[in-house]
Amino acid sequence: MFFKSPVNIEKSSLLNSAQTCVQKAIEDFNAILSGQRPIHAIYIKSLGEGDTEYQGSGYLLHVTCRVGRLCGVDGCYYGPKITFTEGHPESGNTLSRIEFYTSESLWKLRDH
Repeated sequence: MFFKSPVNIEKSSLLNSAQTCVQKAIEDFNAILSGQRPIHAIYIKSLGEGDTEYQGSGYLLHVTCRVGRLCGVDGCYYGPKITFTEGHPESGNTLSRIEFYTSESLWKLRDH
């Protein structure tokens, strides 16, 4: 089984309030990568086709989960995208990791 490495960001150059925001965003990002729900961000809405949006403090979390096909293999494109919102030093910057999973591997990831 292939395990994803968690994402880390060097936060020492950020202001304390920005460090807290980035830390929470990364925890939510890594939760999605491991097939879990976000820890901090709150559900906003379903966007159809399997995509969902959550609002964190200083960031928007978009979770992609779309049925697709890659090289003749059926599966799903899945993963998080964090966009830092206005008022945050990283405003407009994004962090994303969307990957293709076979149906079986996505089921294992999300079902633990």
